[in-house]
Amino acid sequence: MKLKKEFTLLLLILFTISFFSCKKEKKSLHFNKNIEIVLGVFPTQDLKKISRDDLKNLLNDPELPKDIKDFIEKNILNGNSLKVELKGPEEIPFPNVSYVKTFGFGFSDEDAVECASAGSLILLTFRSPAQNIFKKNLGMMWISYLLSKKFDGYIYDLESKELFTKKYFSNFNLKENFKDLRIHILVQKYPYTPGSYRIVTLGMAKFGCPDIEIKDFKTTASISLERLCYGICKKLIDIRKKKEQPLPFPKNLSLKVKEIFEATNQLNGKGEQLEQIVKISLKPGEYESGDSQKNIVRIYPPRNMSMEKWCDDVSGKVAGFIIKRKYDVNEAFLKKVYEEAQKNLPQFENYYKNRNPKDSFFAKISIKCKNIEELIWLKVIGKKGENYIGAAQGDAAGCNNITAGTILRFKPKSIRDWIVALKNGKVIGNFTAKLKKSNK
Repeated sequence: MKLKKEFTLLLLILFTISFFSCKKEKKSLHFNKNIEIVLGVFPTQDLKKISRDDLKNLLNDPELPKDIKDFIEKNILNGNSLKVELKGPEEIPFPNVSYVKTFGFGFSDEDAVECASAGSLILLTFRSPAQNIFKKNLGMMWISYLLSKKFDGYIYDLESKELFTKKYFSNFNLKENFKDLRIHILVQKYPYTPGSYRIVTLGMAKFGCPDIEIKDFKTTASISLERLCYGICKKLIDIRKKKEQPLPFPKNLSLKVKEIFEATNQLNGKGEQLEQIVKISLKPGEYESGDSQKNIVRIYPPRNMSMEKWCDDVSGKVAGFIIKRKYDVNEAFLKKVYEEAQKNLPQFENYYKNRNPKDSFFAKISIKCKNIEELIWLKVIGKKGENYIGAAQGDAAGCNNITAGTILRFKPKSIRDWIVALKNGKVIGNFTAKLKKSNK
């Protein structure tokens, strides 16, 4: 009898612990109390170390506005909120040429090769309460930009997984009305439901906002839902920006089609079409990677609407605005690049014949798909007979069967441009960039 009572008491204790643990871990909808900004710079110079003193010396740059300089000194470099480290490729995965060209802004082919060849990364990690959130973002942007100036480097946002040349970065990220809405959105197969997909954002923490997720939908809705995510992100950031202490987190949102496309700078359409409403519900979620420290919100259809019907509704309102890729095609210029590439092709073939394992070779070829002609870069990975073998460095427009990594064979006479990146850092070829410079 005594044993039974002790056993009953033990069960009661375990139940109480479990109840309060669950209650404590219960998720809620909320904006982040703190911000986390993780930026990096890939220097083209050979660095052995980096320190906070190096960062302080950057503030003497005459390009830096005085009010931003004073704010950085007082709110970013004063204290232990900012950590600066020098990392190697054995510590952090460095992007390859294909990645730089896919997620980079302002990169020429030569820039992409140079960035991917960097030997180190200056890593900046800033964690701070969310007060003055946008000015802190602006201050960190300036620090990374000034580092890229000093060490002739490329800027890397480790949260959004995007890269920038310093020229592009200075034009779009250093304004007083700072709006960095290029949130990288990851679309991937959802492993728990065969045939379904998942979308999740990266990089919202720097705005004091949670990342957002939509999961378990069919691939046919992915383009429309991806655009919708940009609209949701902009809406949340605008709410977060309204007050130092943000408004209560919304449980439901209604977005006009116009708002969705304004968030991606892809506004196309007019009249009543742009006034259509897309409704969503928001609920707390969890990172499936197991990182319980990050705040994430899951997007659901509005009440009484199934996921399938909601996807059809979103696609019907959003997918109708197809934004065609714009091609700046100058036939005379392309012909001149081709002639230069072919004239100097023996040089390419000689380097390839006597290549070092650490040398890299790239060739640009023309492909046609659905009556669209596109120039695409390949990384040369082999040669069989007279034909070269290459891996596509990006997706081809209109060609579902040619994506990054697709293996293609091509003849030397089909090479429209080429690049040789030697192990010593020397880059040969790239006639597109050379002719553009000579034409300026």
